[in-house]
Amino acid sequence: WPVLVRVILGAAIAMAIGYLFRSNIDDFMQQDSDAAYFFETASSASYDFSLDASILTNENSLPIVVYGAIYNFFGDLGIRPDPALGILFNALLVAASQFAIVAYARQRFGFNTEDSAKLALLMSFNGVLMMFGGIHMRDAFLLLTATLSVLAFHPTVGVAKATTSLYRFLTLLFLMALSFLCRKEGFAVPLLVYLISSMLPFDIRRKATQIRILVLLLLGLYVLAGTDAVDLVLDNYEAYKLLSQGESASGSLAYFLLYELPLPISILAGNVLLLFIKIPFWRGMFFDSYSFYVSMAAVQMIFVAPTLLAVSVYALRHKLRLEYLYLLLLVLSLLLLTAITSNQVRHFSILYPALFIIHVSRQRLITGTEQRRYFGFTRGLSIAIVSLSILIELR
Repeated sequence: WPVLVRVILGAAIAMAIGYLFRSNIDDFMQQDSDAAYFFETASSASYDFSLDASILTNENSLPIVVYGAIYNFFGDLGIRPDPALGILFNALLVAASQFAIVAYARQRFGFNTEDSAKLALLMSFNGVLMMFGGIHMRDAFLLLTATLSVLAFHPTVGVAKATTSLYRFLTLLFLMALSFLCRKEGFAVPLLVYLISSMLPFDIRRKATQIRILVLLLLGLYVLAGTDAVDLVLDNYEAYKLLSQGESASGSLAYFLLYELPLPISILAGNVLLLFIKIPFWRGMFFDSYSFYVSMAAVQMIFVAPTLLAVSVYALRHKLRLEYLYLLLLVLSLLLLTAITSNQVRHFSILYPALFIIHVSRQRLITGTEQRRYFGFTRGLSIAIVSLSILIELR
């Protein structure tokens, strides 16, 4: 019940926020940007979907087809297309993902009722995840495919049976296809989860494991060289660079850090900005629904992001349980991948549920006499971010 109440309440508030912005102001995100495109395309009944080579160029195929089917169904009942119908479906996808993650945490990580309620609270009232269920965007689909990937490829100790390996591989292909139909670059997330899960049970110090990793890397490079994947990444980077340039104010510090410094420094800055989202969190908060949702998430990440940094440092010196190491590597890998490609927090946030499991479990992960030192670091970093935000505002 505590989980159910939090998930339903979070979904209702998320939809209410989206509705208030859509109804009362000229909401850029919902009337002129991505959300408007998805609604107009899906409700026009003009989108032609076919399982041929065209799906390689028609991005967003799956969400648009699903939205279109919803509008056609209600249209047959005499109900005109309304964004609220698609948004309600998004909210259901987000809620399903959150329920699945809570069940996963209870089964795999031993979460009790209190832990599950905390996890549900973090997910249900995270601004970015609320945005997925509050406006007419495809990200709810990507959240679900990422969640299914995390659950499907949870690592096990020892060598898997041939039938299990085959099942996992077929599941990978299915999830990659689904993710690709939602966003062309989306296929990389199930693949990333699968690769990390496949390598974790093996001892990295053994030569056989090192050979396995080398073979996988060479195979991956060979596949990338024979496809347009590299060009896709570069085009994606340039597209989001132009988008950031258009959205940033003149002399924006964030734009300077992300795109005008040497690449290694920009990637490092991108990781920090992706984690803390927005500094200060209140700047431009009421510009549109997107800004409001992101500002809400930035408040939460002031307290959650330091946990990821503390656990990452702790893991360098101590051995974590396999399941926690799995989630930690997933979050860090997608964080780095997003910083290299788009620097868009909604592309990273599809693994927020994994990050929140780590956050709720922090007292299990960091134990002994070092707990006080690490938790002192997280509190100090949170205070530093708030202080930096105030200094920037007073500048």
